[in-house]
Amino acid sequence: ASKFQKRKYKLLPDIPEGFEIETNSSTNGDIMVTWSNGNAKFDLISWKVENEENVYKNFEFDKTENINIAGYAGTYNEKNGIKAISWHDTDYDNEILSNTLKKDELIKIT
Repeated sequence: ASKFQKRKYKLLPDIPEGFEIETNSSTNGDIMVTWSNGNAKFDLISWKVENEENVYKNFEFDKTENINIAGYAGTYNEKNGIKAISWHDTDYDNEILSNTLKKDELIKIT
């Protein structure tokens, strides 16, 4: 068995206290969900890709750092107060973005 995890949840299991789903859509296995607590929000975007070569990459961030998410190579990015983590898990490209959560909080909710 592989030590790596593929996306296990349609919705993230470890949502910070006080956050509720604001929008939720799923089409053909692709997911777009926004959680909000009134002042802060974060989004999960996860979509099926044929291979990592097809994964959209945003090269316009002010800060980029390589990180590990569930055993996969990922990135942490910042620009204009928006923080994002992204990773490819062999089947899905996954991204979580927030206007207020910190890097460790974003990683924790995966």
